[in-house]
Amino acid sequence: MDPGQDRVSDPSDGSAASTRSSAMQWEREIAAEFFAWRRDSGSAVDRMRTFASAVHGAVTRGTQQSSPVEIAALLPRVLSSCDDIGFHTAAEVCAYAALHLVDRYGRVLQVLEHLFEVGRLPLRRAGVSTLEVGAGPAPALYAIHDFYDDLVEWPGRSTDWSIGPVRNADALDKASGWDGLLHRLSEELMTERGNTSSGGQLPFARRFREFEGFDVHEVHHASIASLAWRIEEEFDSADEWVSRSTALKFAYEEGTDRPSGYDLVFIPNFLTRSDSPQEFRTELRGIMRALTPGGVLVVLCGVANQYLGIRAAVEALARDAGLIPVGPSEPMQSNADAARHTQVIQQVRTTMAAMTAGCSRDQIESLAELLPGILNTSSPFKLPRFCALMYVRQTRRRGRRAERAGH
Repeated sequence: MDPGQDRVSDPSDGSAASTRSSAMQWEREIAAEFFAWRRDSGSAVDRMRTFASAVHGAVTRGTQQSSPVEIAALLPRVLSSCDDIGFHTAAEVCAYAALHLVDRYGRVLQVLEHLFEVGRLPLRRAGVSTLEVGAGPAPALYAIHDFYDDLVEWPGRSTDWSIGPVRNADALDKASGWDGLLHRLSEELMTERGNTSSGGQLPFARRFREFEGFDVHEVHHASIASLAWRIEEEFDSADEWVSRSTALKFAYEEGTDRPSGYDLVFIPNFLTRSDSPQEFRTELRGIMRALTPGGVLVVLCGVANQYLGIRAAVEALARDAGLIPVGPSEPMQSNADAARHTQVIQQVRTTMAAMTAGCSRDQIESLAELLPGILNTSSPFKLPRFCALMYVRQTRRRGRRAERAGH
C-alpha cells in the first residue's frame, strides 16, 4: 500500500483534506498536554539517557578495533572539518559519534516537537516511513523512533486516533564505516531498554549508499518489478502460467518494503558546501516530489554566513516544488532544555574519558586545549545554534496509475 494513502482518519469525515486539517487541529490542541506527559513521566529524559548510554556502549565497543591514540588524534577534526573525513574506519565513526550523536539526536527531537506544536507532524495508522540523507550515525532515525513510540504509548491519546510507530527507517550514506556502528548502536539500545519498544523500526545498517542519482520512485518500482519476477517464478515452479502484467498487478497489491513516498525526510548537516544544492538539484527535487501528502522535509544546517547561500538555494527549490515552509523564523539553540543539555554533557565527557584512557598526559593536555569544556571540565560546555528548514507537502500526489504509466 502506498504510505500516502494510510492517513489518520477523522471519524466524522474520511476525505484527505479534512483528515489533514483534523490531524493538524488535534496536534495543536493536545501538544502541551503530550509534552507535559513526556516531561512529568520522565519518558523524554529517560529515552535520551538510555540512548546516550547506548551510544557510549557502541562507541567503546568500536574502539576495540582502534588504538586510543588513533581515535584521540581524530577528535579535533570531527569538530571542525568533517567534510575531509571518509568515515570508513572504526576510529573515524567512533570519534564522530562520541562527540556529536547525542547532541544531534536532541536537535531532531526539538524539530519534531516544533512540527507537532504547529500541527504538521505526519500521522499514519500503519506507521510513518522515514528517510535520513547523509545519515552518518542516523540521529534523526533514532529520535523519530523514540518520539513516535511515545505517541503510541501515551495514555492520554484519544482512542479515536490510531497512530503507528515507525514503519520504515532508511539511512542513506556513502561511508561504509557507519554500518558497524548502526548495528552495535541498535543492539545496545534494545538491551538498554529491555526490548520494550512499541515496535518502531530501528536502523541496523545503511539502506542506500549514494545520493547521486537517487530516486525514491525508481527504487519503489524496481522493488515491485523484482517482486513480480519472484511471483512469476513461483507460478512457473508450480507448472502454472501468469502474464507479466498480472504478476505486476499482484506485486503492487502485495507491496514491498520500499515505499513510493516518505512521510518524513531529514537531511541533517549534509549540504555543507556552497555548491551542494546545485550539485544535488535533481535528487533534492526528487525527494520533494516523493513526499507523501502532508509529508515533511527537514534540512538542518549551521548559522554561519557560509550557509546563507545553501539556505537560499534550498528555499528556492522547495518553493518551486510547491512546498510550504513551516519551520521557525529564527535559529534554534541546540538542546536548550537543561535536562537534555546535561545528558549530552555527561555522555560526551564519559565517552571521552574512556576513549583517551590510553593516551599520555601530554596528549590529553594537548587535546584539552582543542576541546574546551570536554576534557577540560573547568571550561563551559557550549552547544551551538542551528537552522531548521522545514517544508510540508500540502497538495495530493498524482495517482498510482499515472505514476506507473510515467505520465
